[in-house]
Amino acid sequence: MRALLWISILIPSFSFLTQGQDIGGNINIYAQVFSITSTPDCNTVITVNSSTGFSVGDYVIMIQMKGAVISTANDTNYDYGTIIDLASVGNFEKKRISAIAGNDLTLFGPLGLTYNPATSLQIVNVPQYANANVTTTLTAPAWDGTSGGVLALEVSGTLTLNSDIDLSGKGYRGGIPYFYTGTNTCAWWNPRAEMIYDISGFGGGKGEGIAYMLPNFICGRGPQGNGGGGGNDHNSGGGGGSSLVAGGVGGINDEPGTFNCQGDYPGFGGYPINQPQGLFLGGAGGAGHANNNLTGIGGNGGGIIILYCSQLDGNGFSILSNGENGGIGNGDGGGGGAGGGGIMIDCPNINGSLTISATGGNGGNTVNSATGGDRCFGPGGGAGGGYLLTNSNLTGVTTDFSGGTAGIITLSINGCNGSTSGAQNGADGSIYPLPTITSYVLEGYNFAR
Repeated sequence: MRALLWISILIPSFSFLTQGQDIGGNINIYAQVFSITSTPDCNTVITVNSSTGFSVGDYVIMIQMKGAVISTANDTNYDYGTIIDLASVGNFEKKRISAIAGNDLTLFGPLGLTYNPATSLQIVNVPQYANANVTTTLTAPAWDGTSGGVLALEVSGTLTLNSDIDLSGKGYRGGIPYFYTGTNTCAWWNPRAEMIYDISGFGGGKGEGIAYMLPNFICGRGPQGNGGGGGNDHNSGGGGGSSLVAGGVGGINDEPGTFNCQGDYPGFGGYPINQPQGLFLGGAGGAGHANNNLTGIGGNGGGIIILYCSQLDGNGFSILSNGENGGIGNGDGGGGGAGGGGIMIDCPNINGSLTISATGGNGGNTVNSATGGDRCFGPGGGAGGGYLLTNSNLTGVTTDFSGGTAGIITLSINGCNGSTSGAQNGADGSIYPLPTITSYVLEGYNFAR
């Protein structure tokens, strides 16, 4: 009798362990890295803004979020925003904490890649599970310019989806339209063709990307690396953000009448990153030009998802990192869509129905009836699709890395209803192999590309 009692107690305990831990919401901890030094025994010490929540033995992802070098030339070559040097942006690796002293974290072994603490370097803890069940939507805080935008976890056994993993819109932040700060000087003889403007209202805000914005360069049609450019005065559309592939240019504003303000200089689409060994947030969409409403905002890009597991059971659910659509221009230019994010899945076995999606956002439409139905305001450009890094067999898995479609003109009586007015779609993303493992350490492996 006593033996039967013990068996009845043990059976539910064993069942609980094999079923795994229920997870959902935000599970990661983030810290900004301020400095990196090496110890005499070849370990690495990083100083962070806060060590709260981190413990000795924790695995962390070191990942460089920003700091690329782009052209800032404002000339007729139109090369503003072209990517000159990625620097360390997109570099990432997995390390383990060996000691904590104040805000100094010691990591086992040397780093496998280079990083720059002066340009948005963060660490993210990697929660460890024997088995895990996603029971409510698993996500992460949106990128705020310093931290966030990344989900990472590791499951030694089976990761089971009973809800979605979703980092859509958690990446780089969309451009903002601005009203004129002075007199509206829009005139047919004075077109606004520059690649850069300050907050003057002559250009919509650029979408955020892999490079820092200079203080007086935050508006105008030049893209911010993978962030779409803002539409220029008058009422042209914002450019779509990019990922590894390009975003689309915004649409022009065509107003009838020789002496009316035209909008022939929409935002350029974000430039492609062309580096399938790194992990990047989706580039944000540029804002449409506005002088009536502030609704044509650029979309926010998709975030970064990092999954390690032995087996992934999809159960008909989805892993998502889609870029947002651009905002509708209500009497103004439409916002550009945002680029899809980067997803890495290091799981040898994927079972059951699963959808993996990192699509580019659509460009924002324009509603022309707000200030006269005979106008053809510029829609936003579509964004580049995101990407997946994996070596897994994807048989039975539905994938979608489509680029976003260009916005269209609506409610016009001037023959342009349904037209993109020159706005373009974003390019389609793709699937690439896992990055190469370049280094190891004994106490907890170091994953680096």
